[in-house]
Amino acid sequence: MIGSLSAVITGGQPYFTMRKLAEEMKIWAVVAAIGGTFSSFEALGSGLFSGDYRTLIKHFLYVVSSFAGAEIGIYIIYTLTGGKP
Repeated sequence: MIGSLSAVITGGQPYFTMRKLAEEMKIWAVVAAIGGTFSSFEALGSGLFSGDYRTLIKHFLYVVSSFAGAEIGIYIIYTLTGGKP
């Protein structure tokens, strides 16, 4: 939403800019939610092969919740801008 302020200053369309920035930043939101590294994916692999199911389930839920959060965020942006998700 802050990125759309640049469109207001330069005379552009803030809704279009907000939607475009949200689409481009969605994958980075997932990476930031996971923690910025691939430690969760490493824990998934080690939990799968070593039989540590508790760690496996915990990190799987981290990954799923980060993807869900990114999808909900972009849905909110689409709703605010009146576009189709």
